[in-house]
Amino acid sequence: WVEFAKKSVAKKVAHLLNGEQI
Repeated sequence: WVEFAKKSVAKKVAHLLNGEQI
């Protein structure tokens, strides 16, 4: 559960950062 949650959060953060860069 913890690993899955971390991956989900990291994915969302990465997506937001990519969106800001673009």
